Amino acid sequence: MSNWDKLKEIHSNVSDRRIIDLFDDPDRFENFSARCGDMLLDYSKTNLDDITRIALLALAEESGLTAHRDAMFWGDKINQTEDRAVLHTALRNLTGTPVIVDGEDVMPGVLKTLQDMKNFSAAVRSGAITASDGKPFTDVVNIGIGGSDLGPVMATLALAPYHDGPAVHFVSNVDGAHIADVLEPLDPSRTLLIIASKTFTTIETMTNAETAQQWLVNKLGKEASDQHLVALSTAADKTAAFGVAPDRTAEEKSFMSCRVFNTPGITSSPSTITGVPVRLRSAVCSTARSSVWLIFSPQNIASRWAVRPDSSARARSAMRVMSSRLVLE
Repeated sequence: MSNWDKLKEIHSNVSDRRIIDLFDDPDRFENFSARCGDMLLDYSKTNLDDITRIALLALAEESGLTAHRDAMFWGDKINQTEDRAVLHTALRNLTGTPVIVDGEDVMPGVLKTLQDMKNFSAAVRSGAITASDGKPFTDVVNIGIGGSDLGPVMATLALAPYHDGPAVHFVSNVDGAHIADVLEPLDPSRTLLIIASKTFTTIETMTNAETAQQWLVNKLGKEASDQHLVALSTAADKTAAFGVAPDRTAEEKSFMSCRVFNTPGITSSPSTITGVPVRLRSAVCSTARSSVWLIFSPQNIASRWAVRPDSSARARSAMRVMSSRLVLE
């Protein structure tokens, strides 16, 4: 009998069982929960017993889950549709341990891009990088869709208690009403645009980007407006053609899509800028890091974390709320 058939048989035997009856075992919670740092996974309130758990693990082993997981970390091209590696994990590899893709260690490039983004964000915050008129930026508009929107939205909401930088706004809907509502109260001369698109061809993102760019041009002129553009993309030729300077383009490697962040607390974060304890560190995509680095300072987060314990609870709550939204959507 296959492991799948065993599970079907087990299900037929326990489908009428009440979960509350499983708590006759006083150690139920301890035996069916797991912790990693501050994160608790409580699966005691499921119709799962030792026999079912053993069968599930056997099925995972039979299906090659461990081998597939290892292949991802090794840089094998598990994205069969696009024939490329899937190495979001490389973004969290701050030790610089080599990660080989097609015979090349990708980590030096990854770490350089992260450092360049951090430096740029710090310069915007400090006023070393300014708008075209020499004055500081007060607003940042992130234009992206999917993971290029959800990641930064979640990180920004989660860290809202520590916000001490420019105001950040997000545009993802191709419906023109969305970007119109976001831009209407803003001053083009004080606004920085972040355009996040791996290929720089995503229809929704580029439609909104062109609308926002024209909004800048109408007020500032083409040459000045280019100083208000930042891009995150693999397509350097397209970002340059759009008017984004090379030193304001963060290269997103082809093996790392902008997707929603990993589970907080499980891995070390590449976001050294936040200074947030591990329980709130998020290994988010490059878009989210750029937004977070722009609006949060390590000093502010560290000091407020110490004097406002409620802030950490609020931030964790925000992450849970956003996580629920993502599952539902």
